[in-house]
Amino acid sequence: MERSAYILATEKAILSQGKKCVHRTHYLCHTKEGNRLPQDICPLEAVVANLYITDVKKKGSWAKVSGTYDLFVWFRDNQRHTIGLAEAKKFSFTEHISLSTVLKNSVLQGIKSHLCVQNLILKVVRVVTGRCREKNCQDYDQILKVVVEQKLIAFEYSLQPLCLPTCLQSTEETQKTIPNAPAVIKGKVVTKKGNPLLRVSIKAFDGINEYETKTNSEGKYFLPLYPDEYELVIAKSGYIAQTFKLNLSSGEIKSIDFKLEKKLARKGFRLKFQR
Repeated sequence: MERSAYILATEKAILSQGKKCVHRTHYLCHTKEGNRLPQDICPLEAVVANLYITDVKKKGSWAKVSGTYDLFVWFRDNQRHTIGLAEAKKFSFTEHISLSTVLKNSVLQGIKSHLCVQNLILKVVRVVTGRCREKNCQDYDQILKVVVEQKLIAFEYSLQPLCLPTCLQSTEETQKTIPNAPAVIKGKVVTKKGNPLLRVSIKAFDGINEYETKTNSEGKYFLPLYPDEYELVIAKSGYIAQTFKLNLSSGEIKSIDFKLEKKLARKGFRLKFQR
């Protein structure tokens, strides 16, 4: 009886994942200097920044995520025609993200799984003025009510064994043994000198659908995708765009870094005619 030969290989695979989108309301009661907000106030610009994920833990089928971020709101005082700033540092948050099982844990002994959390969206969606009913700012006549939207994704990954017989299984049978798990690309986009680039567009096109994300302040990006062939376009205004072909397998987590060069400014002479 002919014996089958087996090849034992491993690849990174996503075991479970989950997403959560929340809206939080913050109240700013005074200026950066500690003064009361003016009565006739007009918000100009609001920014949420300096996000830090301070703790990530798995509890059962949930991922517990804790962190902080800062909030800044620039405003105009119509009576004095001056610009002011209201800010609040290190807003703390804790969210629980439900994880749905994608793939059962690896049968390899001694291989631990890893929990990763990525922030997809963090932005101010609304700023209004008014009175506050919260205890910490009831004594203030004017406040800024700021609504922040945040979207988090969490996934647990480990090494997934692929044990394939070399003589009995056909190509179609081999493909069936590979789990149909999601795939992820991540990495960093920097300048030629190595400085991180903010808000670089990362687009992945599979011939039918287009998926997009943007880099954060550290130049990092993260984009969940389906196992397939893609053409990536990495672009930012003022820089030379790049294209990259990519083939993602089931459960694969691929890191790809890019360097973008600035477009050369057009040089020439401009003639001025005097009449």
